Amino acid sequence: HAGGLVWRRTGPATAAPHAPRSHHRPRTLLLATALLLLLGAVAASAALLVLHFGTIPAPPAGDVAPGQQPAPGSAHLSALRAADPAAGQPPWTLRIARSRTGLLCSTVGQVLDGRFGLVGEDGRFRLLSPATTDACGATRTDGASLVGARVFDAQRTADVRTVVNGVAGPDLRRVVVHTVTGDRDVPIGPGGAFLTVLRGYPQDAGATIALTFADGHVERHDFGTLPGVVPDPAGGPAWKLHDEAVAGASCVSFRPARQEPGARGPVSPAACGRLRGSGDAFVAVRRIEPGSGGSNEGVAGAGDWGRSPARTAVWGEAGPAVRRVEVTGPGGLHVSVPLAAGGTFLGVFPPRIDPRALRVRFTSAGGRVLTDAGDTGLTNHPDRKDARR
Repeated sequence: HAGGLVWRRTGPATAAPHAPRSHHRPRTLLLATALLLLLGAVAASAALLVLHFGTIPAPPAGDVAPGQQPAPGSAHLSALRAADPAAGQPPWTLRIARSRTGLLCSTVGQVLDGRFGLVGEDGRFRLLSPATTDACGATRTDGASLVGARVFDAQRTADVRTVVNGVAGPDLRRVVVHTVTGDRDVPIGPGGAFLTVLRGYPQDAGATIALTFADGHVERHDFGTLPGVVPDPAGGPAWKLHDEAVAGASCVSFRPARQEPGARGPVSPAACGRLRGSGDAFVAVRRIEPGSGGSNEGVAGAGDWGRSPARTAVWGEAGPAVRRVEVTGPGGLHVSVPLAAGGTFLGVFPPRIDPRALRVRFTSAGGRVLTDAGDTGLTNHPDRKDARR
């Protein structure tokens, strides 16, 4: 499965025995990674084929540049250990090495009985070849040499892991990872190595990182923000915008950024409108309840929320002159909602927030400000039967 390691949680990990001789073709897994940010680094582009038993091999040497190949004898395991979100799984760490050209290299993996590897979908632990690296980069004295978020995919979204990691040198003093569920301080190991393990994809967590150095300067890196993708306030799968033009109107809805294989929905109702001027906007402000929507005849754009938990949401579209969208509410709530392509926007909030208490403020070029409460500027979906009457 492109994008990461396909695995399944089946209980505590066990070491894989040596492969017996067999005429049967071994079961295979595909390992690839998403390194969302690498500072001055190079990363292996070849996928790794994981056999049912034994060691996960490195890509063929001819497919890897010398700058990505670790020099023999240079690799060592960091003393860092980061717990997996699931109980009973081996902790995570970094293997650090020097490449044949002198670059600093790191590899993310797990440790079981002092051995470095990964747990596969069958629950077995396999060693990672010493010739495998995730990324290599030039050593920096004024900041991070390597910063990345490596994604290990899985058949179930709950089993996906994002490992935020890096090496930032001896002057690193503090590492803070911010997610939608709060901030966490990350321990720092020798040489300024660090890592922490998040459940799900980076966009689910909305992950960003701040690195503070001895001279006081701070590096910030964003792993989890994509245009039109919004983290879930309860830490569930992220949401993405979907917009379409229907009979002269724009209709905006949202749904999970990633779907479980074969899953249906949830899909929000469509917010439809027609922008009359570049500073105009239309917006839906609602609490969406489980069981709402569905394929009722004649109710195009009703969405289908299914059994998904309730959420309060603000979504719609703004004209090209609108520069900023903000949502305010009780308890000092003040959220800046990013504008995506075409001026669409989405803010998702816990269901305890009453949509009637929210205000949406649009600031246009030149300083013009409009504040709306509740659904504003909406029209029926053009395909609804009652919209044609």
